[in-house]
Amino acid sequence: MLLSGTRRIARERQVLRAFQTFKGEYLRNSLRNRNAKMLRNEIKRFQDIPNIGPATEKNLIALGLNTPAELIGKDPYQMYADLCVITQKRQDPCVIDVLISAVRYMEGGPVKKWWEFTEERKQHYGI
Repeated sequence: MLLSGTRRIARERQVLRAFQTFKGEYLRNSLRNRNAKMLRNEIKRFQDIPNIGPATEKNLIALGLNTPAELIGKDPYQMYADLCVITQKRQDPCVIDVLISAVRYMEGGPVKKWWEFTEERKQHYGI
């Protein structure tokens, strides 16, 4: 069935949006599955840890960490305090949430979004 010009363009846009949504979900799911399937001892790069991007990787290196395995047993609250001293500025409190997520993941915890640790941080500081 042939569509008129306006209807055809509208349909093409609809198909394109559906494809972009599918593509985005596919990429997010494949990344999630890649991280879930990767064994903790196979992780060689900080950015292979869920929630860790280039900025946090730089922070971890600034803290003197060389491998993701070194996160095991670390105190994320102390890491945050040390990072503030090293950078000579108070970091955003959400950095603590990211550090908690990285430490917990490397210690065998499940994959969680970093903001799922916000409540833990607030309870730790009595907020």
